[in-house]
This record gives sequence, structure tokens and C-alpha cells, in this order.
Amino acid sequence: MLDLARLMPCIEEMVTWQKGQSSLRGNQISLASVTMGKAGKDWKSAAERIHASNTSWLPAGLLERPDERHTAAPAPEEYLACATDGSQIAPDRNEIAWCLLLNVGTVYLRYGQRAQAQIKSNASLIYRETDVQEGGADYGDVLPSKELARRRLMAECEELEKLMEQQAKEGLPAIALSDGNLVLWMLESEKSDSTNEAIKPFINMLKHSRDLNIPVAGYISKPGSREVVTALRMLRCDKKSVNCDLYCGKVTNSIRREAPCAGTEEIQDIDLFQDLHPGERSALFASNSKIIEQAYPEGLRIHFFYLNTGEEIARVEIPEWAGNDPKMLDRVHAMILDQAVKGQGYPRALTEAHECAIVRGADREAFYLHLQRLYVKNGLPLVTPRKALSKRTRGV
Repeated sequence: MLDLARLMPCIEEMVTWQKGQSSLRGNQISLASVTMGKAGKDWKSAAERIHASNTSWLPAGLLERPDERHTAAPAPEEYLACATDGSQIAPDRNEIAWCLLLNVGTVYLRYGQRAQAQIKSNASLIYRETDVQEGGADYGDVLPSKELARRRLMAECEELEKLMEQQAKEGLPAIALSDGNLVLWMLESEKSDSTNEAIKPFINMLKHSRDLNIPVAGYISKPGSREVVTALRMLRCDKKSVNCDLYCGKVTNSIRREAPCAGTEEIQDIDLFQDLHPGERSALFASNSKIIEQAYPEGLRIHFFYLNTGEEIARVEIPEWAGNDPKMLDRVHAMILDQAVKGQGYPRALTEAHECAIVRGADREAFYLHLQRLYVKNGLPLVTPRKALSKRTRGV
């Protein structure tokens, strides 16, 4: 139980600190905005300087003027939107059975004269010891969160491919939506061979989408990325070439704070795009993540832009082939915005997929209760740890 009364002084202290940070952030946003405006005057030279920089930070690649703003074209009167989202019941050593349940919600929406909606969920149960162990978990141990996320993503990809094949048969403008990044950050720290093997189903899904000419778009609500801010930081370096490790690698943090590139450490990309009007998107940028260089083929690398849906500034990621096609890029912009309007600020297809996929506490309890009954019916030993029982039978 939370003792809110005792916590109140800490809460007030936090709010006071955030008030001070708000003023600091305002100054840093102004500095970054001025830099972005200057870069826009000769953005190709700026792009070359960023590309040639030697830094351990992650700057975005410039694909057009960074201060560019694009209004949305009208969405097609008839188009298709599909989406998947996943949830799970993770293996729990405090339960009667060591198993993994993956539940993927799938949504297929058709707009226009023959409007229709297909919404369903597909659950799969992984229970064999060798299958659960695959990915670094010993029997009875906790499945690593990174492996759990990867398995859920692969299940979502499999269902999304099926939906795109269904879309392709209709011959209408179409988009496939994914909740979250297309840049698989979770695999960035893995060894090269492991990464390529783990990401293979995802890359195959992106290839399939290109073959079908149906772009996959990753939608990130309330993004925390700083790639554009970091790119602008590279442009404020006063050296002939940007080489952070050579010029600033061994200096102290206090000296770094006085460097020409300093002054925007507290802000994120979305702070730069608060001036987007509802419906507008930012310029298009390229992600330079290590995982992309390592595992994404040419044409499938990830581009991104920021979009004002009318309710929030979101980050939208698309494959390179879609970003390089102006008409396709405009279509993606228009359809995602239309989906966000229909969903009151968040894409309708993703909202429905999430609601279909989510495994709530009551669902989890029902799953284990049914499993318990089947254990009894089949004469299997029913060993439920006391911790799990205590949660279900509270008493005084």
C-alpha cells in the first residue's frame, strides 16, 4: 500500500525541480531551432558534415531540409489499413506450469463503399522445455525480457504478412501498421551472427511488404529519440571535421559542457517539432543505428519523420524504399493521419489491435484456473507455489 501522505514532500520537490528544468529546456530548444534553421540554408553540406562525423553518439541522416514542414494530402476515399499488436503471459516459476502464451491481435480495415472490419486474436502456447529454453532461459528460470520481446515481435510479423497478402488481393492503396519501432534497438548489443539470425524473420517481412508494394509503418507514441538533436549538435562543432573521440574523448564532463556543441543535452527530437501544425509532418530523416548498418539490406533501412496527429507529436518509421518514393511517402503521411483522426489522436487500427491482443489480469487468472482444472482432471500433480496461492487467497 502506498503511503501518499509521507510521499507528498518528495512529489512537491520533484515538481519544483521540473519547473526549473522547463525554463532550461526552453533555452535549449531555441538554440537547437536556430541551428536547424541555419542548416536548412545549405542542408546538403550539413548532411555531408554529419555523415563524415566520427562520434559515438547517434546522429540522424539528413534527407531534406531539416526545417521543412509538409502538409498532408487528402487520404484516399478507399484504402486498406491493417495492424498487429502482441501481448503475452510470460513463463512464471511461481505458477503451476512453465509455459509462454503469446497473443497477437490482428485488425483488417477497409474504408470506402465496401467498408468492413475484421478483428481477431491468435494465441499460441509454447510449453515444451526445449522451446521455452531457446533464447537463453534455463528451465524454471526467467525468460530474458529481450528474448520475450523478440518472440512477440516475430509472432506479430507472421500475422502482419498474412494481412498484407490479403490487402494485395484487393488492389487498393494500403498500409500496414506496427506499434513501435522498425529499428530493432533490442538486438543492437547482440553479436553479429546472433543478430542476423534473430532479425531474419523481420527482414523477410519487410522484403515481402516491398514486393507487395504495401509499406509497413512503425508508429511511436511519445517518442524519446534524440537523433535529430544529436545531428544538430554535430553542426555546432567548431572543428574543421567532427571527431568527438579525438577532440573531446578524454576531457571532463565540465569541459564538455563548455564545448561549442553543448547546450541541448536536456531536449528530445519532439521538442523541435512542437511548431508542427495539426496534420503536418517534419522533414524525412535516416536512422544511423548500428543495427541498421549491421543487419538491414539496402532499400530496407529505416527512415523516419515526426507527425502532429492533432493530439500528439508521434514518430513514424518507414522502410527506405517507401521514403524514396515521394508519392508513396505522401500516401503514408495521409493514411496514418487519417487513421489518427479516426482514432482521436492515435491510429484506429493500432488501437483495435491493442485491445484485441492485451492479456489482462482477469485473462491471466482464467488461463491458470483452467489449467489447474485440467491438471486435476488428468491426475497430474498440482504443485502451486505458496506465493501464487497467497495472491489469490488474501486474508487477515
